Amino acid sequence: MKRITVPELRHIADELRSIKDRKIENIYQTDDEIRFVIDGKELLFFPSSLHLTKPPKKRDITSFALILRKYIRNKLISGINSKNLAVELVINSNKVVLELFPRFNCILCDNSYKIIMPMKFYKETRPGEIYVPPDGPDFKNKERFRKFLSKKYPTAILIKDYFGKYVKISKEIAEKSGKQLKENEREKILQDIRSLIARKKNPQVIYRGRKPTDALPFDVGAYKNLRKKYFDTFNEALDFFFGKIRK
Repeated sequence: MKRITVPELRHIADELRSIKDRKIENIYQTDDEIRFVIDGKELLFFPSSLHLTKPPKKRDITSFALILRKYIRNKLISGINSKNLAVELVINSNKVVLELFPRFNCILCDNSYKIIMPMKFYKETRPGEIYVPPDGPDFKNKERFRKFLSKKYPTAILIKDYFGKYVKISKEIAEKSGKQLKENEREKILQDIRSLIARKKNPQVIYRGRKPTDALPFDVGAYKNLRKKYFDTFNEALDFFFGKIRK
C-alpha cells in the first residue's frame, strides 16, 4: 500500500492549514487509525496517510481516544506546524504530534512538549518525558542535513521511509550516506531534494489500467505515460485514492 513520503508530507501540512481556528468536535480510534472530527469532516491519521475525509458509518473509541477527548475536545486548533517528519496540531495549551516517520505514533504533549500520553509507548515517548522529534533529513537546515548524510542508514530505510517512489534521489542519498562526501556532493543532493519539494503542485491519482496505483502532489517523470485523474488539492487526491483501495 502507498505510504506518504517526506516531500509529500510538506504539501499535506500546508493544505491542512485550512482547518486552523476550527474546533475539534470529537475523537475516535480503531487500532492504528485516529479520526479527529472537525466541522463535519474528519482528519484521518493512520500509518499510510494524513488527510481530511468523510465520516464512516461506524466509529470506535479507545482509552487513548478518551484521553485525547479530555484534553482537546471542543477546543480550537490554533496552529498547524510541519515538524520535518511529523505534523503538529496546536490546540489550546496542548500539542498533538502526528508522527509518520520513522515510526507511526500520535503523541499528546503540554505546551512545553512534556509528554502527557503517547498512542504507542517507546523509550523516547514515555509520559513525563520531554518530546524530542525523531532524527531525519532536515532540508531547511544545511548543517543538520549534512550530519544526516554522515550517518550510516540502511538503503532500504532511506528509500522506503523518506523518499519512497522518488528512487533517483533516494538511491543517490543511500549510496552517499555514511561516506566522506565532498562539499559539492552534499550541496547537489540537498538542492535536488529542495527542488523536488518546490515543484509546482498538480495533485493527481495515477492509474495502471483501471486500478488507481498512486496519489501525488506533483508530476513525476516515471508516471508520464500513465493515465491520471487530477484534483484541486493533494488532500482530495489522497482521499479519493485511499477511499478506493481501502474498500
